[in-house]
Amino acid sequence: MTIFCCPKCGAAFQREHNRYRCEKGHAYDRAGSGYVNLLPPGGKQHGDSKEMLRARRAFLQSGAYEPLQSAICHVAKRALTVAVPTVLDAGCGEGYYTGALCRALPEARVYGIDVSKDAVKMCDGLHMGADFAAASVYALPVLPASCDLVISVFSPFAGEEFARVLKDEGYLISVIPDARHLYALKSVLYDVPYENKVESYEAQGFDFLGAEKLSFTMELDTKEKILSLFAMTPYYHRTGAEGQRRVRELEKLSCEASFQVLLYRKKNLENT
Repeated sequence: MTIFCCPKCGAAFQREHNRYRCEKGHAYDRAGSGYVNLLPPGGKQHGDSKEMLRARRAFLQSGAYEPLQSAICHVAKRALTVAVPTVLDAGCGEGYYTGALCRALPEARVYGIDVSKDAVKMCDGLHMGADFAAASVYALPVLPASCDLVISVFSPFAGEEFARVLKDEGYLISVIPDARHLYALKSVLYDVPYENKVESYEAQGFDFLGAEKLSFTMELDTKEKILSLFAMTPYYHRTGAEGQRRVRELEKLSCEASFQVLLYRKKNLENT
């Protein structure tokens, strides 16, 4: 069984050893590490680069974002009540939060999707006990009403697709940066740093259930940690030569990490 479906016709897949095949004969091979490429053929590589992914893995494995990882798992466990939940990490990156969900919810069926093939290659699905696919969150190759929970951590918010793949009254967890997230880093990069804009919590097709705010200070005491953080952020490609020089000269950095973990429930249209 799998929630993945054929990206060409939308039909359900049957699993044949290391291949997915739909009733119309469209077939996709699974790689040895447990992911399948369901992106349209051709076109340029999308998503994070190998450099950004390696930096993110190095930074996250240092434990710097462990409080956020724990908060996500806590909210997920509190929301889910079914015995064997199906969980989709939409925009899973290299699998840091997906792996944590597998450990926190050992009874769950966990899936991860990312538009970057390099990212899902790094997700060792066979080790995690999860299935991964390269695909866009805006065109999820996932069966309708197949998920109890969708997770979106710093990823594009594809509300219509999330609602489509969620069961009635299924849950959505969206993680966004709070206003002061990484403000100290931006103070180094830019002459005039700015706070992040926090958008409205409203999401069409969902009831907003609440926000869990999380803030902590990271003491980055090596150049490696500082540069890994910098390289995994969108500022890496937006910063000019002077800002790049400033951050590369840093020996240490005390930096606030500030997040909001938002919980939504899909509206049951039959009861509205």
